[in-house]
Amino acid sequence: MPTPPRISGAVLRTVARAARTRAGAALLYQAYRTDLKINALPALPEHMRGELQLHNRPLAGRPPRSIHDDALPLSGHDSARGAWPPTSARIAAAYEKGELSPVKTVEKCLQYARDLAKRTPTIGPLTHDTGDVAREEARASEARYAKKRSLGPLDGVPVVVKEETAVKGLPCRGGTSFFGDEPAAQDATVVARLREAGAIVIGISVMTEFGMSPLGQNAQRAMPKNPHNDAYVAGGSSTGSGVAVATGLVPFAIGCDGGGSIRIPAAVNGVFGIKPTWGRVSRAGDVFTGSSVAHLGPLASSTEDLARMLEVIGAPDPEDEETLRSPAIPAGSLIAACKRGVRGLRIAVDETQ
Repeated sequence: MPTPPRISGAVLRTVARAARTRAGAALLYQAYRTDLKINALPALPEHMRGELQLHNRPLAGRPPRSIHDDALPLSGHDSARGAWPPTSARIAAAYEKGELSPVKTVEKCLQYARDLAKRTPTIGPLTHDTGDVAREEARASEARYAKKRSLGPLDGVPVVVKEETAVKGLPCRGGTSFFGDEPAAQDATVVARLREAGAIVIGISVMTEFGMSPLGQNAQRAMPKNPHNDAYVAGGSSTGSGVAVATGLVPFAIGCDGGGSIRIPAAVNGVFGIKPTWGRVSRAGDVFTGSSVAHLGPLASSTEDLARMLEVIGAPDPEDEETLRSPAIPAGSLIAACKRGVRGLRIAVDETQ
């Protein structure tokens, strides 16, 4: 493929000015769609639309490292009463003490999402919410807490899911207008596992079209601006998931990362994100994870929440054979790993980049 042109200086400033006008933005949008061959996708023959067959077997590069445990304290973020954004541990602890209600929390989240969407420019991270389904799940969670029968540290905690990952009853469109509005018939595996742990999906988050932009721009959606400064973009392609965490709407969210789509919006919005090891998280029920680079994973308000999320969603799944060689994660083991420290770790730096 030809090397794309690199622009700078006066040319880049001219393009930037054009992008801020309605006509210029429309022309650039069409130019990018043509360059990326997006307009040609509907013409692909049916035999080219099947799933990519993957049969990867991971090989250990060296023996497992010796693990030291320095028994370090966790960040202490949860101990700060006014810390923002809130973590799942702080929310669950408030439920346990009766200081917070899952029902009131979910209702507040649904209203807050609508309020964010009404701002100009918008900071709304959702394209659809789950409405009465979330309210029903919140009532069930509240009843469990009242009986001291919580399902665990995620019970009643709100979460959002990137719109390429199936949530039963909501469309799964991947940031584009090519796919219809038909509701998903069942949850993706990661969503089902979150529900089993008691987490409440309050909606699906907007993303860039086909996940192709790292900036957070998509003419097919009302894309949220950066909540820290609405003159800036919020990164992509898991744009809405990053904004949902950064605004405190939810303590964690599901994203998908092929070339930075979790890590970029996490960094740009000042939250945490991780692209999990290949085969760690099931891709079943996600419309874009047929490639060998796309990994489902979490964005969160703390590293501890990343660990909690991975403990729930990171297990072998018969629906995704790439996960079958991954060992199950013992409960609490990743949270404990956050206390080990960094002795024995190796960090690689590519000095050519």
